[in-house]
Amino acid sequence: MKIIKMLFILCFIFSCKDETKINNKVSSESVSLEYVVLKTHLKKESLLNKTYYQVTKTDSIDILYHYCNASVNTIKVYKDSIWQDFGQEDYSMLIDEVNVNEEKISLIGKEEQITPEKLYVFEIEEESKGYWKINGETYVDSLKIDKIKQYNEPESECF
Repeated sequence: MKIIKMLFILCFIFSCKDETKINNKVSSESVSLEYVVLKTHLKKESLLNKTYYQVTKTDSIDILYHYCNASVNTIKVYKDSIWQDFGQEDYSMLIDEVNVNEEKISLIGKEEQITPEKLYVFEIEEESKGYWKINGETYVDSLKIDKIKQYNEPESECF
């Protein structure tokens, strides 16, 4: 009976050591995977099904400026296309190609009637504020829009 208890205890001890080795191995793989994700955290999926609003930068604050009879310049990114509202006109583009690197995501495509290709380049400007630089202009992700003040153009300046 003592021998059986000793064998049981030894088996238990050795199985715990093996489990520890397995856990250490898994956690080291998790760290390396985490590093890869952080190193290349810009992914096409981070843009999809989102809306971006153009930010007007002033000396003191950043605002969303609503012009008379026009909406704020808006870009919506879908799975296969981009739609941009310029305030009174709009534009849509089917995405043909996506290029991703550590600094930017480029979406290339063209409108059906227009032959030259159009390029949208997305770069993170201030991640904590949800700011993106899109073709050189500052936009805010719609999920962070509540942190920006909105101003309407004064009625006296409307025509």
